[in-house]
Amino acid sequence: MDAQHLPTDAQQRIEALLADLDQTLPDVVSGLHVVGSIALGDYQPGHSDIDVVVVTRHPLGEADVAAVDSVHQRDRRNAGGPIQASYLTTSSLATKADPLVPSVSHNDGTTAYGTDFEVNPVTWRSLVRHAVAVRGTATSVWMRDPSDGEVAVFCRTNLAEYWRPMAETMLHEPRDVEGSMLEWMGLGPARLIHTIETGDIISKTEAGNHMLEIATEAERPAFEAALAVRRGEISSDAPVDYRLLAAAATATIRLSSG
Repeated sequence: MDAQHLPTDAQQRIEALLADLDQTLPDVVSGLHVVGSIALGDYQPGHSDIDVVVVTRHPLGEADVAAVDSVHQRDRRNAGGPIQASYLTTSSLATKADPLVPSVSHNDGTTAYGTDFEVNPVTWRSLVRHAVAVRGTATSVWMRDPSDGEVAVFCRTNLAEYWRPMAETMLHEPRDVEGSMLEWMGLGPARLIHTIETGDIISKTEAGNHMLEIATEAERPAFEAALAVRRGEISSDAPVDYRLLAAAATATIRLSSG
């Protein structure tokens, strides 16, 4: 995909964000690259986040947080999913992903200076293999593609330290469940599991379809429902059966134990 073929609503949002950044932080932004569901061909208008990596001519620091945040807060007045953004320099992107290097990022409505979870080998591989350059030279030309080993280690660690404990908590603490939670637990870990197996970065929809192939008969309805949420056939805030969430959590525990 090239920048001319971005979904119309996302393209308008991204262009507006760039214009506002240029006005608020003159001569700072040298590049913007789209990753996430858009780059992977799985963008759901009004539902999916818009994930971008903004390349800056110099590192942004704590003193820049207020200015960057003002741009994102103005963007939030627009309809649709939020724009999630990492602000990084060419030099930081051209080397091995180092999550300990502090940077400015905007996630879940908050702009902060510090460590950024998106600085990881999976994001780096997505930038090299799938990113759409809206401004600047394509990342595939100048970024280093992490090794399969680096990517797999990150995915296994994330499964073990984040997703598996979360899944175990969900099994032991029954709760009210909305469609968004089922989509999150059903499709998030599934992407990591597939990447460990193949080295490929795939979309949530592709990951859900893969789970339909490898899930047990008891687990399969959970992934069918998670995909229905993804497609908008079940509302994100609609109540769903807790047993579906439990089945997705069980699959995550089973497949992350290998």
